[in-house]
Amino acid sequence: MKLEKIILDTDIGFDADDTLALALLLKSDVEIKAITTVYEFTELKKEITKKLLELASISVPVYGGIDYRKTKRQIPAEVCKHMRHPDSHEGEGLFDRKTIIRLKDTPPKDDAIKEMHKIIQQDDISIVSIGPMTNIAGLIKEHPDVKNNIRHIYAMSGVLDQKRLGRAEYNVRADPKAAQIVYSSKIPMTIMPSDVTHEVWLDDYQIRRLEHGDALAQKLAELARIWNESAAGGRTYLHDPLAAAFLFWKDIFRIDRRSFEIDDYGDMTNRIDASSHITSCTKVEKTEFMDRFMRIMLDR
Repeated sequence: MKLEKIILDTDIGFDADDTLALALLLKSDVEIKAITTVYEFTELKKEITKKLLELASISVPVYGGIDYRKTKRQIPAEVCKHMRHPDSHEGEGLFDRKTIIRLKDTPPKDDAIKEMHKIIQQDDISIVSIGPMTNIAGLIKEHPDVKNNIRHIYAMSGVLDQKRLGRAEYNVRADPKAAQIVYSSKIPMTIMPSDVTHEVWLDDYQIRRLEHGDALAQKLAELARIWNESAAGGRTYLHDPLAAAFLFWKDIFRIDRRSFEIDDYGDMTNRIDASSHITSCTKVEKTEFMDRFMRIMLDR
């Protein structure tokens, strides 16, 4: 069976689920052609990614992407309430405080879009999007031809019942205009909405199991504990691993096709639409997912 070739676009570094998604992809039958970082402190995120790759003894090119602070665009007020604080724990467990501050102050190189375009022009590529869609939207705007060349986009993005969640989904509301561009691009796309992802989390028992794994698994356990103790209320929701898992575990997800509308604040509405280019996951077999996830994390 031919391995799916992907670019992983991530806002890795603040919460723990990006790191868990990266590990899942590294341990699975996919070929990661490149990893791009997005949204803020993109050079710090690049170094975080490199450190995790080093622990896994795997070499993958990593490129820093667009930092929203450089774009001078307005962030919706609702998002600003949840923005990463400059003194947040991003990078803790991987670097000392002095290094974190230095990397946060490093100007972004913004080489992600150029490298994404180059790779997509040369190969049959899907994109796994587990952060705001700023890089992908920038790629589409600068190189409209890629819309015909990207095989598929798998994204942790959106929400089906926003009233039940109580707010717009973070990756969409963090850059609504980018989401509008990507959702309307007609590129085949599968979203893992937060209705589904809030049903699955890593508990303390599972974190303790990771502590007995390899060097990467042990570091993931440490990062999950830092996240749980500082911001997550004791739960590491597996938002991003679920989006990554759809590439190779489609049998445990229920799906349908939907059309989506996104306003300038990230609020979403949707309707069932069999002709849509967007597939939405609507349910996951939680126990089966966790069994498979833990087995692959522990190489069993």
